[in-house]
Parts: sequence; C-alpha cells; structure tokens
Amino acid sequence: MHMDSKKINSTFFKSSLMACLLLLCSVWGNSVYALSDKTDFVSNNEVSIENSYADQAFRTEIFRVTGPVRLDVSTTGGHIDVIKGSSSEVQVRLIVRQGYSFWGGSNFRPEDYKIIIEQDGNAITAVVERLRQSSRGGNQPSFSFEISVPAETSTDLRTSGGHITIKGIEGNQQVRTSGGHLTFSDMAGVVNARTSGGHINISNFSGKLESLTSGGHITLENIRGEVEVRTSGGNIRADRLEGSFSASTSGGNISCSVINQISGLSLRTSGGNIRASVPANIDYNLNLRGSSVNVVNMNNFSGTTERNRVIGKIGDGGHAIDLSTSGGSVMLTLAN
Repeated sequence: MHMDSKKINSTFFKSSLMACLLLLCSVWGNSVYALSDKTDFVSNNEVSIENSYADQAFRTEIFRVTGPVRLDVSTTGGHIDVIKGSSSEVQVRLIVRQGYSFWGGSNFRPEDYKIIIEQDGNAITAVVERLRQSSRGGNQPSFSFEISVPAETSTDLRTSGGHITIKGIEGNQQVRTSGGHLTFSDMAGVVNARTSGGHINISNFSGKLESLTSGGHITLENIRGEVEVRTSGGNIRADRLEGSFSASTSGGNISCSVINQISGLSLRTSGGNIRASVPANIDYNLNLRGSSVNVVNMNNFSGTTERNRVIGKIGDGGHAIDLSTSGGSVMLTLAN
C-alpha cells in the first residue's frame, strides 16, 4: 500500500504539472494582439482590430496629394515620426506594440479604441483615441505613427507620452507630448513645441521657433531666425546661432555661441552659470549680472563695470545683450 500511494502521488503531480503548462501556453497565446493584415473598414474610416500572434504589426496607407499638405496626428502612448518623402504622396504607417501581464493575459480590447486614418484633399488625419479605460491590469498597448510627407507640410502632432521626431520639412508645426523627447532637424518655417518632461534637440533650422520643456535639457545647433526656448530645470546649449535668441531655465546652465549678425540675446537662469560668445565686430548694449561677471576681449566700452555686473555699451551701442543669473557666474566672449 505504501508503494501504491507513491505511484498515486506521482501520477497526480504529473497531471497537475501538465495542466499548469497548458494554462501558461493559453495565457501566452492570448497575451499579444496587433493589427492584422486583414483589416476591415467600418464607418468613418475606423479600423476594426483583429488578434494575431505577433507582438508588433504594421498597417500602411498611401494617399496621393498635390500641393502643400496639412497633417493632423494624435495618439495615445506611442511615438510620432514625420520625415520628408515623396513630393506627391503621404505614407502613414501605424505600429502597435502590446505589452502583456504574465498571469493576467492581454489588456488589448479592440472595442476600447477608435483608429481613424483618412484623407480630405491635401489634409491627412491619423488618430488613435482611447474610448474607455481597460478594466484589466498590466501594460496598455501603444500606438505609434511613422509618416513620410512632401517637403511642404504643416503639422499638428500630439501624443500622450511618446517621443516626436520631425525631419526635412517646412511649414507651420504645432507639437505636443506629455512626457517624451522632441527631435527636429533640417527644417524651415514656424515651430511651436512643448513637452512636459522630455529633452528638446533641434538642428539645422531657419525661421521662428518657440519651444518649452518642463524638466528636460535643450540643445540647439545651426539655428537661424527668431528663437525662444525655456526649461524649468534643465541645461540649455545653443551653438552656431544667427538672429535673435531668448533662453531661460530655472536651475540649469546656459551656453551659446553666435556666429553672425545678432538682433538680440537674452539669457536668464535662476541658479546656473551663463557662457556666451558673440562676434566682436558689432556694437552692443550690455546688461550683465551674476555673482561674478567677466567680459573677454572687451574694447571701446563705456559704462559701469563691477565684480557682479557690467552695464554699458560697446562702440555706439546697438543690439541688446542681456545675461542674468541669480546664483551663478556670467562670462561673455567677444570673438574675433
């Protein structure tokens, strides 16, 4: 009887183990959903989402356009990438990434989302909208867009938490993300961009730029035009500027270099240091304040110089240079 009991226990253990393995396979198989290649269209160009066994799937739409394009994109949790492509078409690529909870199964309920990708003349709309909050715990799916557009394109881009990248276009750009980074390059026109916590990186831009981050760093390179940037806590670095430049940070450092004609320079920080370099062959009005102030290569100056401030003009005066920090030092270099 003792041996029979061991056999019974062994059989019961093997049966239980097999049941657990089957349960795990079922949970794993149901934990990943994505857009199927067999997408069905419903009213108002909405998309019904079918299940598949891939953790990432793609849907691509191509729209023919003539002339300047207007692009409106909004998504929940994902990234937005817009790049210069063909002059006669807009290609919209939707990417769905689905996380999973090991024990809880998938959180992707198609009825919780509405996806619209549509064209109205030269206006393109790509929207992912969450209709209701999923009642299941764990990770939620993210919806990202990769879009190629003609060079002459204006955009309105919004995401609740992803990064936004724009490259190679000109027009009027309105950009918002709740927490991601912003990266712009090879652009011209007007840009108004905001992120609640990410970094901002902009290179090779000409036009009017206003950019704000609540906590990230700002890096600019080869910028020409009218520029205003602000961060609540990060550093600001700007190289090879032309035009007017205004920058402020609540606690970081600011450094910038101006390589050509400048129509105004205003740098302010509550606690960091300021380093600026401007051409020496231009007359300026100077207003510099900090715990210590130093001007390198200053000639033909008239005004007041003290340890913590310099106020006056170089030559006959002209373009305003206003550098101010509450707790750091200021260094201005007049570069030959």
